Amino acid sequence: MYKKITFIIALLLVVSCSSATFQNSQSQFVEPISLTNEAMQLRSNLIKNVVYNLVFHLDNPVDSNVFSGRAEVTFNIQNTNHDITFDFNDGKILKLFVNGKEKTSPNYNNKTLTISAIDLHKGSNNVIINFLHSYSQKDSGLLKYTDTEDGKTYVYTDLNPVYVKNVFPCFDQPNIKASIKISVAAPSDWLVVSAMPEEIVSLPNKNSRFWVFKEVSKISLHTFSLAAGPFKMWKNKLGDVPVRLFARQSQSTQIDPSDWFLLAKQGVGFFETYFEQKYPYEKYDHILVPQLRTSSQQNTSIVMYNDSQLFSKIASNNTLRKELNNTILNEMAHMWVGNKVALSSWKDLWFLEGMSSYSASMAQNQIQGLTSPILTPDNSSSPAQAHSISPTAQTPTSSKITQTFFSHLKSLTNKKDSDFRNKVAYTSTPGACTNESLTSFDNFISQNPNLPNVMMQNLKMAREENKKCVMGK
Repeated sequence: MYKKITFIIALLLVVSCSSATFQNSQSQFVEPISLTNEAMQLRSNLIKNVVYNLVFHLDNPVDSNVFSGRAEVTFNIQNTNHDITFDFNDGKILKLFVNGKEKTSPNYNNKTLTISAIDLHKGSNNVIINFLHSYSQKDSGLLKYTDTEDGKTYVYTDLNPVYVKNVFPCFDQPNIKASIKISVAAPSDWLVVSAMPEEIVSLPNKNSRFWVFKEVSKISLHTFSLAAGPFKMWKNKLGDVPVRLFARQSQSTQIDPSDWFLLAKQGVGFFETYFEQKYPYEKYDHILVPQLRTSSQQNTSIVMYNDSQLFSKIASNNTLRKELNNTILNEMAHMWVGNKVALSSWKDLWFLEGMSSYSASMAQNQIQGLTSPILTPDNSSSPAQAHSISPTAQTPTSSKITQTFFSHLKSLTNKKDSDFRNKVAYTSTPGACTNESLTSFDNFISQNPNLPNVMMQNLKMAREENKKCVMGK
């Protein structure tokens, strides 16, 4: 363990030593999709078996407006007929090694890092990139927020659907899934949260600690997440699955964790029965953060919520409570039908949004006593003690929903939202009854044979309704 920590410290020293040379600038809004569908398909056909080993330095002593990192990316390629590109917006490349050889003049244009085909091998390749990037103050990427109430600082990602490239060099497209191993250096009084549980947390060293997380296997990059800061944490359990709630220290007294743990118990119990699959991850985290582009953001094993939009909904207003519950259930459903599916392009996002929102409506209508608390709030300064609660299976009853899944998908086209994720998800919905939408159904169904049975049945019925709609035009 000592050698492993020492190795990580050495890596972090390498990537942090050049931070003074980086001219910080505010992250600019970048047109999200920089690749055509043809380019995405070419890259996904060429690149296979991607693994990222990431190191982030969040305690930069020279410039607190930037973070440094190291991305070691291993992958296989089918041939060496093409250059490959990594997506990386407005960062700085400090060092680049391709298959063990340093490239002193990286081909980087502030949007993409191009690796020449000459430097690549058919089969296995290894690329190491030491980099710097600004924290984002708004929009997307790795956001940094200093609480005006107590001066405490928090950092967290907002990446869905195409903003991972605002954090580290990557293949930022949904159909190149990857395994990710992450290590983080952060101030010693911070907690760090990512998709998998931590394996190692070092003792404080010069006001910093190192966090090493277990590897998460084969996820789409837009479901990656990272959060760090002096959060207040409450803990509970759903059977063997740890459930945690994180919030800013200044907001912690406004939160009743029993609401969140109750809904986690009820929702997981319902979805495990409805989808006929156990909860698929090793933990389940809720993180309340001060700024997001939307009210909530689902990630692998983590959901982040915009606390500025949520606190009013935690009040005793029944309408607002129902809205909050639906948001939580929607993001929870993504753990089964969203985060694990295969997407051929960003236009397939509407399948994920449609399946999760439809499933959340089912849960909202069928779970009895949805808002009744069962645990005593803990507003002390120390984390709540873990109490084991068994997920109660909620047997689906006859649904109060009369809308078919296809009608639900079509209704999403009426959503009005300026956020790009929702523009992609909703404006691409095949509500217009076109041959293109029928092809989308066929492709999505064929690419996701392991979807929960109930959703596969809904998709196939919706496909038939879509076909009738097309033929009846």
